[in-house]
Amino acid sequence: MDALKPEETWILEKQPDGFPTIARASDDEIVRAMVEEGLPLGGLWYSDYLDRK
Repeated sequence: MDALKPEETWILEKQPDGFPTIARASDDEIVRAMVEEGLPLGGLWYSDYLDRK
């Protein structure tokens, strides 16, 4: 994860109805700001910042 950029990372989530949603990590303002501050995507993933709930 740390080697990827937010523009290269997609977040897929299975919804209760069984269909998935998809979003680019760079679409999340908080994720984008944290990466600009120097935090790697791997750390954000472990901290559940890439969880779209």
